[in-house]
Amino acid sequence: MVGFANLAIANNTVSIVITGPIAKEINDEYDLNPKKVAAILDIFSCIVQGILPYGAQVLLILSFANGKLDFFDLISNAWYHLFLLIFTLLAIYSSYWDKWVNKFLKV
Repeated sequence: MVGFANLAIANNTVSIVITGPIAKEINDEYDLNPKKVAAILDIFSCIVQGILPYGAQVLLILSFANGKLDFFDLISNAWYHLFLLIFTLLAIYSSYWDKWVNKFLKV
């Protein structure tokens, strides 16, 4: 949800503000951990923002490269976003993650 909003407007903060009320309704309906929902919104907005060819971060990196790097070279080396997506999906679908957080962080 936040990823699609970020695709449309290419701004993390505004995407989160727009989708926040919807995420709050989902959180309340399914009795989810609000901190986890907020973190997931932020993480997915960052993942999408980092791979947008018209996102501020990508445009800034490409401008620093002075034409020696194109978007596809940049994306092919953007491992951080892939790992962030994988570990976030693991955290969402793993009950072990919630048990670990509750045990060690006393949430």
